[in-house]
Amino acid sequence: MDRQNVCIKKAVEIVKSLGYKCFYPKSNTTNIDNITYCYITNGENISYMQSNWYGDAVELCCLYKPNKECGSSCKIYNGKNEEFAFEELTKDVIESTFKLPNWIKRRAEANNVKLWNWEDYCKNSLTIKLNFELIEM
Repeated sequence: MDRQNVCIKKAVEIVKSLGYKCFYPKSNTTNIDNITYCYITNGENISYMQSNWYGDAVELCCLYKPNKECGSSCKIYNGKNEEFAFEELTKDVIESTFKLPNWIKRRAEANNVKLWNWEDYCKNSLTIKLNFELIEM
């Protein structure tokens, strides 16, 4: 296991202790010991978490249905940068990943951006279309 894998596993334990579920997409070549990112859900909403390059913090993203004007996700900022230390992973922070951040709201609303919900993502996302199975961590 490398630092990024250890980091995401530690972050997942924190997020799960707050009452959320975490999943990673498994292909024929992916196993739990080499993942560096996962999806977070409360059963209805979905967001994305990945280890930073150094394996000492995580980046969080709000996920929305793909749109050519706005892409398919945007990072959540903690007020000073886009990386969250483990002690910054709180329920309020995770809940903020289920909403469009203020910095993209006007642009997203102008382009009719819709957030994914967990059920839609599991049925219609590119992850699923590529035949990846979502495995709970």
